[in-house]
Amino acid sequence: DLRQMRQLRAMPTEEAYAWPGAIVALHQRMLDAPKPVIALVDGAAFAGGMGIAGMCDVIVATERASFAMPEVRIGMFPMIIIAHLVRSLPRKALLEMMLTGEAIDAAEAHRLAFVSKLEPDAEAMWQRADALAAAFAQVSPVALRLGRKTFGILADMPASQALDAAQFLNLTFFMGSDLEEGANAFLEGRPPSWQDES
Repeated sequence: DLRQMRQLRAMPTEEAYAWPGAIVALHQRMLDAPKPVIALVDGAAFAGGMGIAGMCDVIVATERASFAMPEVRIGMFPMIIIAHLVRSLPRKALLEMMLTGEAIDAAEAHRLAFVSKLEPDAEAMWQRADALAAAFAQVSPVALRLGRKTFGILADMPASQALDAAQFLNLTFFMGSDLEEGANAFLEGRPPSWQDES
């Protein structure tokens, strides 16, 4: 809210620091989400809107979508959303967007792998999102939840540490019931019957 931001300078330091607290909490909540999060973008996702999209695991967009961080044009820098976006876009492309405030269209966002799925219109976008949600619903909820969490951990580690951590984190799956059920279902030629422990 630009009107509110104009008053930040007059606030006590503690209040100004706390002002983006809800945004930080939302980002943290997204990191801790037990299930994959899908963003649907059918128009402009600028500033915080781009940050929210970047928090999601999968972005499905229509061809009319666009993305930008215009904060630099009003004397700010998109600080908080860097944490997620630097993991979602190539660093140089992200930095250029942040330094210029210029938008990219959906095709460019897809080329940069920020947008996972590009659809021609809103109807196709919703169909794709439903198909993704259905695919997520078919797999082990435990593997989905723990895999999403460990992916974030391992992706931020140096490769040698990630290998060591992955070997250790595999125990979570080996000791759980979903691997046994999944293997039995496969060998018996039947769909698995997952027990959602969330």
